[in-house]
Amino acid sequence: MQYLLREVSKKKRKRRPAVAHLWDGTDTACRMWSTGGIRAKKRYRVSGDPEGRPICTMCAAPSLDTQMHDAMARDEDPRKECE
Repeated sequence: MQYLLREVSKKKRKRRPAVAHLWDGTDTACRMWSTGGIRAKKRYRVSGDPEGRPICTMCAAPSLDTQMHDAMARDEDPRKECE
């Protein structure tokens, strides 16, 4: 698993902890990279270790789209997983 980490100064890190986003090579699991929620102008790097940072809650939670896609691949009614 790879993580997208933002480089932050020590001063800013004390105010708000930087989170680690799950990175698939092109986008984050929460899709913030592709939608512009994460600005590419800031300094980011990919790492194999979250370096003690908390994982983004939106990345960590399985998305509804993923659940529906998995259910459809199993040939089930995707609404069953949403109940």
